Amino acid sequence: MDGARAAAANVAGNIQNVAQNPGRAFGDVKVTVKDVAIPASAVLTQQAQAHWRMIAPLICGVIITIVTIALQAYSPATTNPGHLANLIPLAMIMGEPIISKAISVVTANPRQDSPLFGCGWLSWSLSAVMSALSQTTDIVAKPENASKVVNLEYGHARANNSFVLARILRDLEARYSGKAGGLSIQILDAGMQKQPLSWSQVFHVNVMSTAMMMVQLYVAIFAFLGAGDVNPLLFLGAGLFLMEGIANLPVWKATKFSARKDSGCNSTYALTRGNGHRHVFVIRNTHADTWNLEDMASGPTYYDYTATPEYIVIVLTALTSLALTIVSTTMSDYSALNILWILAIGTLKNVLTAALPRESWMHGISLTSVETISNDRKVMLALQELEDKYLGTGHALVKEFFPGGLNDDDQKWWDDRKAAVQEKKAVHQAAKARQAAMIKEDIKETYDVLEDVSAKKLEKEMEKAICGQQEL
Repeated sequence: MDGARAAAANVAGNIQNVAQNPGRAFGDVKVTVKDVAIPASAVLTQQAQAHWRMIAPLICGVIITIVTIALQAYSPATTNPGHLANLIPLAMIMGEPIISKAISVVTANPRQDSPLFGCGWLSWSLSAVMSALSQTTDIVAKPENASKVVNLEYGHARANNSFVLARILRDLEARYSGKAGGLSIQILDAGMQKQPLSWSQVFHVNVMSTAMMMVQLYVAIFAFLGAGDVNPLLFLGAGLFLMEGIANLPVWKATKFSARKDSGCNSTYALTRGNGHRHVFVIRNTHADTWNLEDMASGPTYYDYTATPEYIVIVLTALTSLALTIVSTTMSDYSALNILWILAIGTLKNVLTAALPRESWMHGISLTSVETISNDRKVMLALQELEDKYLGTGHALVKEFFPGGLNDDDQKWWDDRKAAVQEKKAVHQAAKARQAAMIKEDIKETYDVLEDVSAKKLEKEMEKAICGQQEL
């Protein structure tokens, strides 16, 4: 019986190893994990938490706005508002693209930053209502550059519609910028996603964001303590809560990371602007939890906002922002001046958030640099060196950078490498077939052993029962 259990354990181990590494049992695999189904109770808990994270800030923002309106109704400035108050609605309308890009940047997976209340918030919130009504994904900013994702194993290339990938490409180009001309190929490994950050980690990563928020609070508190004016503090509090509710909407993750997981396929992609540009970033998935970049590049065009309370949150946020903007026109010059300072500080931070480069993990994809392959004069030499070091990864890029075809010598060189790739694939397929056959044979032998043991055990039990009947 112990031998049968040992054989069964051995087979189970083989099956688990193959399940954790489908398609590349003998490939160059670094880390793989098996997807584990999440219990239904845990899913419901996660959904409830996600709903609360976007509804609770909205409720706080609405309450503060109502308090602001009630206090302003009995304020002497209501009958004689200052002239500076007329600038607040203008500031709330101008700067919508800044808000759009800032929110799209900070709503990564996991989220590690927050936008600040600044200019353009009212116009952006109204645009978000239009996206919710039309059930589109326009709430996420569009890619800032034309780029494409190439599957280096199969040669598929598709235009990139992902804001995340476009931002990663832009930031990588800034980090690895060098000489003009030729081709620079950066090999990067995509690993396991970052876990949600603790409060201390968030503070450490976002020192600038925290500092600017403290400056906003200082302005609001100074106005309250210095002149007893609570309007700037209420205005800032309502705005921050409303923005926090919007930043916690599930639509961000659902649209920005609408892709399958790699699931152990260890796919390899190239992220590039294409022919005529110097940089190519080869991204190798080394963990089952990494993303399918082809799926991400396509991106969804439809999103059902009514499936969650998002639709209500977006509409109420826009209405509350509109009410907050209207009531601000009845405030005194002192209140308006402090509110304009708060909006200016928030806008400065949002501009820096939208413009400055970030680490790739802060965009939701953790990348580790492996090596750089470059040639400052010849693109072909760089591609051939890539193919020599990583067999099968350069052929798809040849089609991209040499669409007009190759000369005879280069064509022969790539034909030889293509034959080597086919031979390597054949060896892998044969190895996988042998392993599958061995596992199948192990399973059959284990079942035979277990059946034999069970039959003998049943025979002994029957003998005991017969003996017991005879004794009676």
